[in-house]
Amino acid sequence: MNKSNLEKLTQCYKNQMTNFEPFIRKVVFHNFKNIASSQELELDFPITVLIGKNGTNKSSALLALYAIRENTNLSDYWFGTLIDSFNTEEEFPRYFYTYQDPNTKEIAEVLQINNQKSSDSDYWETSRPILKDGMKLFNKHPSSAQKTKTRWRKLNKPVLYVNFKAHISAFDKYFYHSNKLSQLSNKKEVIRRGTNRLSQAIKKNLFKVKYNGSEKIINKINYQLEPEEVKIISDILGKNYSSIHYIEHRFFDKVEGGTAILNSHNLTYSEAFAGSGEYSIVSLIFKIMRCKERSLILLDEPEVSLHPSAQVQLMDFLMNQALINKHQIVISTHAPALIEGLPPSAIRLFIENQSTHKVEILKNIHYLHAFEEIGVQTEKIVIYVEDKLAHEIITRIIDQNNNLASRFTCKFYVGGGDIITTKATSVLAAANIKCIIFLDGDKKTKAYIENNNQFPNHKNIPQAKLAETIENYYGKVKVYPSGSGSSNETEKNELLSQVWKFIENNVFYFNFDYPEKFIVEILDKDDKINIPDIEVKDNKDYFKKRIKEYTIKEIGYGEVSSEEIFTISKTLINRIFETNPAELEEIKQMLNNYEA
Repeated sequence: MNKSNLEKLTQCYKNQMTNFEPFIRKVVFHNFKNIASSQELELDFPITVLIGKNGTNKSSALLALYAIRENTNLSDYWFGTLIDSFNTEEEFPRYFYTYQDPNTKEIAEVLQINNQKSSDSDYWETSRPILKDGMKLFNKHPSSAQKTKTRWRKLNKPVLYVNFKAHISAFDKYFYHSNKLSQLSNKKEVIRRGTNRLSQAIKKNLFKVKYNGSEKIINKINYQLEPEEVKIISDILGKNYSSIHYIEHRFFDKVEGGTAILNSHNLTYSEAFAGSGEYSIVSLIFKIMRCKERSLILLDEPEVSLHPSAQVQLMDFLMNQALINKHQIVISTHAPALIEGLPPSAIRLFIENQSTHKVEILKNIHYLHAFEEIGVQTEKIVIYVEDKLAHEIITRIIDQNNNLASRFTCKFYVGGGDIITTKATSVLAAANIKCIIFLDGDKKTKAYIENNNQFPNHKNIPQAKLAETIENYYGKVKVYPSGSGSSNETEKNELLSQVWKFIENNVFYFNFDYPEKFIVEILDKDDKINIPDIEVKDNKDYFKKRIKEYTIKEIGYGEVSSEEIFTISKTLINRIFETNPAELEEIKQMLNNYEA
């Protein structure tokens, strides 16, 4: 994923939110398929990815969004049969969605109801607010074009919905999925006749072709793609196309579908020869590039028939389109490549509650946590700490949060913080290992503290000042160049540059001097905990001694082992986690915000 595009889109949305309006802010479901009632699908990023196992109603949520605008109805895709069992706990399935009214700046709430008591049990209609569903009382004042006397109108926003499971070419639709003619030879003959007429329509650039009394070209779609579109398709699929033509038609026995004619390496071929991934991308790019600004684009499993690198390129294209045209894009997927690197605000996890067997929608999910939920194995990021107590604190923080537990594991570095700063940092940086170093707060240098507890940006440090800056802000780090003379100096500077980038992005400090002091100071605030005051000294040995004396008091005899002290220390950490002081929340936030 192109991080630059992601950063630009993030900043654009943050600073120019009004340019994305009208923007669907959330959808709230009640008795909707198997989604638990009152579940909210919040949309607070230009691209939102719905991820979850099969059967968690991601596609149903996407269809709810499809029906947000005037002249669309969920009944196009929603229907029941005699073998479907409807949930009878509530009166009828329903959901409401919100957007900001451009006239009054109020948050509009549009309720859609499937009234199964009507003659058409699949039909959906708007309704007055239902307060018990968490909706606000409707106020027709101040007046707005988006209001009737009793409710908010549906949103006037362009919508493109593409279901990739059904997104197949005219050839595939007719040849593999049509039962109009059972004989294979007859199907071939129909395709040959249809292809002759199709070829003429393309060569003559026709927008209307009538045959046997019916129009064969759908919505006058018969275009040679622009060079920019051809390049986008080439980049996504990793092939070099010189030209591409796209047409939607009914030339194959009235079956509606599209045909793509691709030219690559002096070879011209249609979807009958091309892979299904080629056709689906051509069709998708054609449609998205013609979407009006601020469209709602809904994509159901776009990874179908695409290899992982094509999926990554597709996501880059979508981010770029959201940035340029201020689209709102919602994607339902199982593909890790489509969510890797996205911020938690862009990911919504659909997960079945094992007790209620209802689907719940979780927000602000890190992509590695989402991977874990759908069964994708990933390598966890290692957090290195100085000692066993620091390891215990970090491990507890990780284990109490599924998002963090799916991303991190913790180890303490034998030899402690001094070894980390002098030797380990350069080795980890040179090996490009994904890890975090968490050091005790007393390791902060004067320069680091005076710089508002931050490392300066590596881009602002002259090469000649690298070694000095590292030592001032972090400590004296050893690097190991292999060359000699001028080559030695060049390699040394390259290694120092690697080290500094690593330090800037991967080194954190506890917001307390060291775990022993943290334990004593926190527990001193609790009158029920009495750690003897041995002598007034503010150093690590003093706080270790206090914990040792507390251990002696608890166990009841004079000499205790280091393991016994550690065991008692863990019980003290338990008590600290019960009160959850601000220091622990800050560490949790640091880890949540970390991006490898």
